Amino acid sequence: KDLILMAEGKIVYSGPAAQAVDYFASVGYKCPKHYNPADYFFQVLNTPEAVPVLVRSWEEKNTSQPTDPKTYSKYPISRRDYAQGYASQFWLCSKRAFLNFVRDRMQTWAQLISTTIMGLLLGLVYLQRDWNQESVQDRTGAMIFSLMIMAFTSAGSTVSIFPLERSIVEYEYSNRMYSIVSYYVSKFLSELPFRVIYPTLFSIIGYWMIGFRGTFEAWLIFTIVMILVANIGQSIGLFIGSAFDNLAIANSVMPILIIPFVLFAGFFLNQDSTPDYFIWIQYISFFYYGMEIIVVNEFKPNQIIACPNSSSSCPYPNGSAVLQQYGYSESHIGRDFGLLVAIFFGFRVLGLAFLAFKLRKTK
Repeated sequence: KDLILMAEGKIVYSGPAAQAVDYFASVGYKCPKHYNPADYFFQVLNTPEAVPVLVRSWEEKNTSQPTDPKTYSKYPISRRDYAQGYASQFWLCSKRAFLNFVRDRMQTWAQLISTTIMGLLLGLVYLQRDWNQESVQDRTGAMIFSLMIMAFTSAGSTVSIFPLERSIVEYEYSNRMYSIVSYYVSKFLSELPFRVIYPTLFSIIGYWMIGFRGTFEAWLIFTIVMILVANIGQSIGLFIGSAFDNLAIANSVMPILIIPFVLFAGFFLNQDSTPDYFIWIQYISFFYYGMEIIVVNEFKPNQIIACPNSSSSCPYPNGSAVLQQYGYSESHIGRDFGLLVAIFFGFRVLGLAFLAFKLRKTK
């Protein structure tokens, strides 16, 4: 099969499709290993500094007259309509996103291995905590670190990949191949199974090694919170990746955005000590709502916590004392789950809005 590639109305390659990768490599644009060649071609053709090199190389390779730019339209597809209907757009984008995710074995294995290592590391640090006064701090510490691992790993992996994918999306969107909403929703749904598998694997390893409350119901609630926080982390990563073109800047912004949510989770700073001018951060802190759920899940109000057989103080005689210390309440659980879902969709919508704004500026 033959393939014709054009940029700015000029032909940069025309010939057997099987030889296109080798040709691009010969002019200095080698397709990375395990990278989809079609996506790589789109990325290169959308790079301003690459186009003159490719055009000049192709014209020098051929003895025929250079292609007249006026012969071709810059946008081969009508700008009034998309190339496919919305259902087809969604299906094709979902299929491609899923296959790209599966084919990127290095990224998949890296996340599986890192998730396993973090679960084992946390489990070994807090291995089989006893039910006593000293273990209260250990258990809550393990909880906040579990949330941080889920949020930072999901956000970090997304921030490091999504900005690189944006150049392809810009090219395809400018040619009306699909709508922004079709691409954005399909990307989320196609990657969702993996965003459930990784937190579940972490919970299977870490939860039982630490020795949290040993019932399936308690483990399930903990796992659901890990899944929600991991997906919020990915939403933050998409939001940052949509807002910033530069990968270095995006990676710098990520901790600046997430760490304030950690500080106002009710663990490092008591609710009553929160300054009035920062109270709004606590209201949108997904760490706060996630911590409240899993702390209440672990320390039931009527649960007895062993006290030392001495005259020393016993600050946490039962679960109610622990909840009171952190300002958490069992009656807030339904609200907390609802707000975690709302924060997830909030960051998704923000990411979509920034992506739409950026792409429309490039049209």
